[in-house]
Parts: sequence; C-alpha cells; structure tokens
Amino acid sequence: DAATTTESASAALRELAVQVDLLEPAEISCISENARESGALAKICRMLGDPHAHQNALAILANLTTVEVNPRAGEAKAALKACDSIALVVRHLFSEYVQTAALACAVCQNVVVNDAEVVTTLHRSGGVGRLRELASCDVATIASAANGCLANLTNLWLQASECAVTAPR
Repeated sequence: DAATTTESASAALRELAVQVDLLEPAEISCISENARESGALAKICRMLGDPHAHQNALAILANLTTVEVNPRAGEAKAALKACDSIALVVRHLFSEYVQTAALACAVCQNVVVNDAEVVTTLHRSGGVGRLRELASCDVATIASAANGCLANLTNLWLQASECAVTAPR
C-alpha cells in the first residue's frame, strides 16, 4: 500500500543520506552521476516535499551540490532546477527545526553560485530576508551556512553589476 511504500522510501533515503555523508569525493561524484542518470536524483528532489523524508533529501542534496565534495555538483544543481525543487528547498529555510533550516541553508549556499534564476526564486519567495535573519541566529551551523549563502549572493550581484557597467551599449 501507499503508506508502506512511503515508509520504505523514507527508510531508504535515510540510509542513503548516512552513506553519502561517509563517502569520498570520487565516490560522491559517481553516486551523483548514477542518481542523475537513473532518475533517482529527481525522486530525491521530490522527497523534499515529504514531511517524513525532507531532511534526508536535503542532507543528500547538500552533499551532491557541494563543489568541494562533488566534482559533478553542477549536474546535481541542474537536476534540482529541472525538477522545480529550488522553491521546496527555500521553503525549508523557514522551518522551525534547526536541522532542516541548516540543511536548507547549505543547499541554498551551494545552488545560488553564479545562477541568477535560483537567486530570483530565492528572492521572490522571501528567502533572502530569511537568510538575513538566520545569519544572526545563535546556532553556528545555520548562521555559517546562511552567511555563506549571502556571500555567494553578494558575489553574484557584484559580478552582475560589473557586467552591467562594462557591457557594450
């Protein structure tokens, strides 16, 4: 039945999140490629909307979208965008649960790099304001990830304004 399938998927996602966190970058790159090609990454993205599995989905995506950990992070980010999951990640910035907010900050920090479309989604959904709030919270992991995301946003805005100033008219 549907409940058993959801429970099984949540359990599998929980185990995958633990395993991915233990992998070396080359292994994460391989997992990322296999997950993308098999359609599993799209399923993980959809699990962001599942109240029982979203934290594990965020944990996996935080690893898969980190350039320092996954050389194929850009492909994982593209899959996240293709599934229209950026808004789901941003929604989790507003979570009352520390772990959820911290993971959502981490994913946002990774996916905003050089991507005006993601920044627009973040801005329109109130995510930038929420990141500013989280940047000064008492939980170090959240504040660090929120500040990292805001720094990436600032860099993108600075690059965009330089291009606008120096672009031919």
